[in-house]
Amino acid sequence: MNFKLNAFITMNNFKSLVLLSALAFSLSIVASPLSLTFTPKGEVDRTAGFNAALEKLKAAGGGEIRFAKGDYYFASPTVIDERVSNHDTPKTRNVFMLLREVKNVKLRSKGARIICDGEGIALGLIDANKVTIEGIVFDYK
Repeated sequence: MNFKLNAFITMNNFKSLVLLSALAFSLSIVASPLSLTFTPKGEVDRTAGFNAALEKLKAAGGGEIRFAKGDYYFASPTVIDERVSNHDTPKTRNVFMLLREVKNVKLRSKGARIICDGEGIALGLIDANKVTIEGIVFDYK
């Protein structure tokens, strides 16, 4: 567990003593959200590794996957049996990164590129709540 300090300390003569004595009563224990780092591995399929990391976040009730800068290959899409639009499209679809029944999940990077190797939807969200995706580029091989 991490501790979060809910007070500000100012060094203005007597006021600092009052604030310091109040600190003992303003500490609150805040559970740290799970934070995982995901790394590229050349042209190795990262689908299984991503899905395993996502399952850890789901079990923890949320968290963050940080993608290190680089290219990530996804070649084993999940087949979903759901219509994804209101058009006459096939009922089953390939989804390379499927976030299903997740909440409080963040996917973040500064320079990651997801390369989908094959035909399908790059990213799918089904029954997802409070999902943030930041700094990730999706592309196809």
